[in-house]
Amino acid sequence: MRVAALALLCATTTAGQAEEGLFPVRVNPRLELESADPAAIEARIRGPLWPSMPDDGGFDLYRLVPLSPDGPIESFDERIIDVKVANDCIELRALSDAGYEGRFRNDWEVQRGLLNQCYAFRLIQNARAAETSYVQDFMMNAAAVDVLPVMVNNGALFDRLCDEYIANHNAVPWSAFDKIVEIKSRNEFDMIVLTEHRDSSDAQGEYRSVGGGYVGVEILAWADFNADGIEDLLISSYSRPLTWYPDDADYFVHRDSLDVIYLITRDSPGSVLRVIDAEQYLTDEWLDGVPCPRPNSTP
Repeated sequence: MRVAALALLCATTTAGQAEEGLFPVRVNPRLELESADPAAIEARIRGPLWPSMPDDGGFDLYRLVPLSPDGPIESFDERIIDVKVANDCIELRALSDAGYEGRFRNDWEVQRGLLNQCYAFRLIQNARAAETSYVQDFMMNAAAVDVLPVMVNNGALFDRLCDEYIANHNAVPWSAFDKIVEIKSRNEFDMIVLTEHRDSSDAQGEYRSVGGGYVGVEILAWADFNADGIEDLLISSYSRPLTWYPDDADYFVHRDSLDVIYLITRDSPGSVLRVIDAEQYLTDEWLDGVPCPRPNSTP
């Protein structure tokens, strides 16, 4: 299947230069899609979560009794109400919405990543060929941070989200917002970026903490996702954030990781990319009920 997906990528890359000027939907081979045809994507959604490993079965999910703040500490096994297996995207979404979750931290991360991948399938299924592209040759490499929007760095502390949102509006690239410590490009679709940023200073002008961590940014697909005729990038960003304190280099906090889907685009060659519909990420959960100031004009 991977061979078929690679063939799809190569074929559509060539077709993207066709005389009619259309840029057909392209997908990352990792998604294991036989083609970008809606029927093939529907088959993938309703098929095994891991098509290349069909004998591995589905994904075990558990429904638990909520922890009582005043009661005794109970083991995971003591809290289990029910166990079910998600065999495809449809079952995974339904069980997750019903409160079922993975057993261990790694399982939670796998569950969240699979849910986002299934969501990406639906976005690709509803996408269309683009008439114009400014991202056709975009790759994840060391130069990408100079044009990627900083909002894809979801490993940052939530209190930076408003600043990131405004930076997205003002076309400020990731590399101008954070200190880029290291970039590991795993292939043309996928890279891992180690970043560092400083928290706001205290009354004496000293920085209270330094944050950052590892952020993986991966291109899942190229297509016109918002029906404006321009090719966009479907991006998955997954973070492993850390916060540490300069006065005690051995002390750090590992925040919960995130796995988020973004649509990004640009309207001219070489310009800074921007997150489409960036307001959807300004949720009360992330902003702790404190709204962001909105820019007065649209980009």
